[in-house]
Amino acid sequence: MHLQTGRRLSPAFVVATIGLFVALGGTAGAVVTTAVPLARRALVADKAKVATTAKIATTAKVANSAKTALVATSASNANLLGGSTAAEIIATATTAGASSALASSPAGPRPASTAAGLVTEAKGAISLDGDERAAFIIQCPAGQKALGGGYSTFGEVITLGSFPTSNTTAWHLDLANLDPVDPVDGDAYVTCLK
Repeated sequence: MHLQTGRRLSPAFVVATIGLFVALGGTAGAVVTTAVPLARRALVADKAKVATTAKIATTAKVANSAKTALVATSASNANLLGGSTAAEIIATATTAGASSALASSPAGPRPASTAAGLVTEAKGAISLDGDERAAFIIQCPAGQKALGGGYSTFGEVITLGSFPTSNTTAWHLDLANLDPVDPVDGDAYVTCLK
């Protein structure tokens, strides 16, 4: 008889994945927070350009140098933006926001861009003699926490216990071989969070 047991995602893994996407949303919010004030300035500048053009035309008709000076003062915001449109200001702010976020983060590898980049898997061999019960502990790499575990074998093996160790750096499996004679070999797994 061939029996293969699959692994299931644990509730802790699902909660950790949701938390990751919530945390990644904060970075996007920071970029938007930077872009909105610059976009407002660009819109004010666009309105100032339209108003400036109308005032210059009126000033040319009247030929009054005092009015020309007033128009030049009201167009100073447009000049500060260098004639950029609202779309150009938003694009610049988005790039600047991302560059600023990278510059302020610590040196070294950047955080994972997907949930898959935060999860690793470690495995260890299991072996049970006929009618034997044994415990197996599969350790996560250093600094990582165990989220779930399981095993794969082609024998008549049942799970008597499956849980994280007390310090959550490994997964504990308590297995029993139901075959009274034949030994069983396989692999035990632990899913870890970086």
